[in-house]
Amino acid sequence: MSAFDTSYFIIQYLDVEPPTINCPQNMLVTSGDGITLDVPTVEDEIDPTPTVSCIPVLERYPEGITAIECTATDMALNEATCTYDITVGKNDQ
Repeated sequence: MSAFDTSYFIIQYLDVEPPTINCPQNMLVTSGDGITLDVPTVEDEIDPTPTVSCIPVLERYPEGITAIECTATDMALNEATCTYDITVGKNDQ
């Protein structure tokens, strides 16, 4: 072996753990118009930026309770979900 010989080896991680997702608290609003959904917090041991999507995203939420389901997906396609509610009540003022 010379002083310039090198060895290479590859380390691969097998990511089988889903991200950790924490939904925001339930929302209580008086109008279903113009609601901006709060984004869940997400962490993953391997992927620093898992994707997050929430459904349904509506222009106007109906009166009553609408469940919002959010899914976090890491680069290994592991998924975790959480839900929170948007409650639209009447504005009696």
